[in-house]
Amino acid sequence: MTQKETVLAMLKKAGPEGVTSNQFYSACLPRFGARIHELKKEQGLDIQKEPVEDGHFRYILVGRPSVPQQSSADLGEVGNSPPNFGAPLSPDGPGNPPSSSPGQLFELEPERPVSHYEWEAA
Repeated sequence: MTQKETVLAMLKKAGPEGVTSNQFYSACLPRFGARIHELKKEQGLDIQKEPVEDGHFRYILVGRPSVPQQSSADLGEVGNSPPNFGAPLSPDGPGNPPSSSPGQLFELEPERPVSHYEWEAA
């Protein structure tokens, strides 16, 4: 059983009483907050967080929200065409002076030899 599955099972079993952060720590789940975040984002679960005492909270599985979840086509997942973000940016875009060669963002100064004295000063 993964940590995410363990967190979900604990929340379901606890019901309206919820699970405290200390109970998650006792179950060897120090990253339970990340798993709760994943459950909210990936499965659309409504998990409420209520303060219990100094720095400790109770997490209660309320259910699923009534808002429809995005489909995989909306998310641009593998196998679907990638989202269209418009034309790629070019260095010669509006407000930029044309560069001397394609792909060059600015004019380069010609190299000059550095004296031994300048090298030691740096």
